[in-house]
Amino acid sequence: MVRPAFAAQPTLSSRQAIERLCASHRAGPVAQAVRIRTVSPSGKERTSRVTVRTTAEPATIGLSLGRALRVWASGDELLAVTPRNKSVYFESAMPEGVSARSLRRTIREVPVPHLDLALGAEPAQAGGSWSITLAPFGTLTLADQAEEAGADWIVAATGPAGPAEIRVDKTTGLLKRLHGAVPSAEGPVRVDLVCQPVDSDEAGWRLAREGRTRVATLAELKAADAEVGPGAALPNLGLMTPELIAFSWREARDSLLAGRPLAQDTRVLTALVLFRAGSAEGSDGAVRATGVLSAARKDADRRRFTGEAGLPVLVARPVAVLELAEFTPSRPRELAAEWALLGESLLWTTSGQALIDRFSPGSPGVVVLVDDDQIVRGVAGLDPAGQDMDAVLAEVRALVEEAAVAPR
Repeated sequence: MVRPAFAAQPTLSSRQAIERLCASHRAGPVAQAVRIRTVSPSGKERTSRVTVRTTAEPATIGLSLGRALRVWASGDELLAVTPRNKSVYFESAMPEGVSARSLRRTIREVPVPHLDLALGAEPAQAGGSWSITLAPFGTLTLADQAEEAGADWIVAATGPAGPAEIRVDKTTGLLKRLHGAVPSAEGPVRVDLVCQPVDSDEAGWRLAREGRTRVATLAELKAADAEVGPGAALPNLGLMTPELIAFSWREARDSLLAGRPLAQDTRVLTALVLFRAGSAEGSDGAVRATGVLSAARKDADRRRFTGEAGLPVLVARPVAVLELAEFTPSRPRELAAEWALLGESLLWTTSGQALIDRFSPGSPGVVVLVDDDQIVRGVAGLDPAGQDMDAVLAEVRALVEEAAVAPR
C-alpha cells in the first residue's frame, strides 16, 4: 500500500493538504487509537479513547469504545457486541451500504473524524473558500495555506464554535491531531483529538455471532452480571509476591499495624487493584486508581491524626494479572520494578482475564475493596479506553468513603 507523501513539497495549500489527508485515509486500511480530551465551558476536563479502523474500498468500519461497545460494519450489515457480555450481539441492516451517514443512523455519537476522512465528502469550495466536514467539529473553513512544522503539516480552520487546527503527518499523510471547539448548549467545548496507529489486521476487528443470542436494540447490549460482588466472600486469587512467595493476608495485616499507635481491633480495608499485565489500558487505569487510593489513604491518616475515631486503615495493592502462558520467573520482578518507581508494592497472579471477569466482565482492570474478614465491600471496573476516567476515579473514591463508614 502506497500512501501520498508530503515531504518533497516545500509549500502546500490547505486544500491540497486536506485532499491528501483524505487520500491517505482512503488508500488502504487505517487503524488509529484516538485520545479524546474535552474541556467544558465550566472547566471540567474529561478524557476517553476510541479505536477506529476504516477502509474505503470496500467500505468497512471497525469501532471499539473500550468495554462498552465494539462494532464491525461491512457489506450491507452492522454487527455490535459488548466485551462485558459474551452471550449477546446486535445486528442491523445497512441497505445503502457502509458509509459515515449510515453508521451514524445506528450509532449517533462517534466523536472522531475518521469516518468522514475515509468515507465522507472531499473538500468543497463555496464563496471562494474551501471547507470540509469533520466530526465532531462540523464544517471547517480552511485557511489558504498550510504551515510546515517539523514532521507535520498544520492546517488552520474555522468552525461553528471558533478556530480549529488539523495536524497531518507528512510521512504517512494520516491524521495526527485535531483540536478546536464544538458548540454546546452551555457554550463552546474545547476538544483535542490525538491519534496513534494501531494494528489494522482485519481479523482482529471482525466480530462473530457464534455462541451469542441476538438482541433487538443496542440498548440491550448490557453487561453480564458479575459473579462476585459486594457482600460475597473473596475467592482465592492465587496472589504471589515478586519473590514467588504466596501472599499472606495475616502477615500483611500484622506488618501494616506493627509499630503504629493503633488499637488491635482497627479495621483494615485493602483495595486490590487488579489489572491485565501487558495491557496499556489496564495499566493506565491501575496507575491512576492507585494514585486516587493513595490520596484517600493519606486523607484518612490525617483525619485519624487530628482525632477522628473509628476510621479504618486503607492500603492499596496493585495486582498484575497474567495468563499462565505469559508467566516466566523474571516477569513478576520486572513488573514489580516498574511499580516500585511509583512507591507501590506489587502482587501478581496467573489467574488471567477470567479472574477480572468474575468481578467486572470485560474490563481490563478492577478495584476490589476487601475487609479484614476477606469480604468484598465494593467493586469498581477500570476502563480508560471507553469511559470518562474522571467518573471512574470518582467511583473509586466513593467506594472507599462508603466502605469506611459502613458498620463491621
